[in-house]
Amino acid sequence: MEERLFVDKAPVPDAALVRERLGKAYPWFERFVDFAEGDGWKGSWKYHNKRYGWTWKAERKKESLYWLAPAVGGLVFGISLRKPEKEAVLGGDYPETVRKPVRIAKEFPEGYAAQWFVHDGRSFDDAFAVARLVAGMR
Repeated sequence: MEERLFVDKAPVPDAALVRERLGKAYPWFERFVDFAEGDGWKGSWKYHNKRYGWTWKAERKKESLYWLAPAVGGLVFGISLRKPEKEAVLGGDYPETVRKPVRIAKEFPEGYAAQWFVHDGRSFDDAFAVARLVAGMR
């Protein structure tokens, strides 16, 4: 698991702090946030515990789209896929770097939990492809 950046309960992360700590990975964080909010999802920070720290989560009417966790060297993109969304990824024309996290995702009551570590342009493209697909299905 990637080392999370914001594990202490205070301070609550804001744009300036995230930009400072993420460095070159900040534009990817910003694109995920802009995409969700531009599609009508509301983003907010949630604190979990010392192990997982703070995550930014996109929600609408208590439905979650995806979450982001700033980490050393990048950010963790996580999403809970419904069965039709999982099938759409696995049956789609996506590279293995997109399909593998979906194929191995564990099933929970809220869906199949898939994650990508976004640390370069390719990993961003992989995770963002899933974000666009799922947003279009919800």
